[in-house]
Amino acid sequence: MCNERNSRQTSSVGSSGPNASIGWKHGVPTAGLQLIASGHSLVDAYMAFDADEFARLYTLTGDTHYREVARILLRNTKNMLAMPGRTYDLRGSGWQQEHWSLAPRRGYGLHRPWLPWVATSQLNGIFGVMDLDAETRHQIMDVKTN
Repeated sequence: MCNERNSRQTSSVGSSGPNASIGWKHGVPTAGLQLIASGHSLVDAYMAFDADEFARLYTLTGDTHYREVARILLRNTKNMLAMPGRTYDLRGSGWQQEHWSLAPRRGYGLHRPWLPWVATSQLNGIFGVMDLDAETRHQIMDVKTN
């Protein structure tokens, strides 16, 4: 399940430095990240792009695993997204760093300035889920209907 209670139980990165100097902040859950490539331990939130694809797999197969993956990709890939009042020392709301390391030098990464693909990836998944039929969309967004 991808809800607040379970997100708090998800392990977070123990970093190599003080909160102000690292990209991935202390106490922020790491669920929703995926490995960028083999040969290193850099991660990002690229798969936010695929939230709607996993939702469609759920619709086609009825396998709840795909629904849960879609929920994680819709929500947890935004754990380090700058929001009003919580910008994570990025330029402003809506910004997200490209990648982070979960290996030694944990919490550090490159590309703190804006890279267009990061926002595009997030928006593709969000709008893709919004385009789903109402029943599937509500299940992925975990909306309670009467």
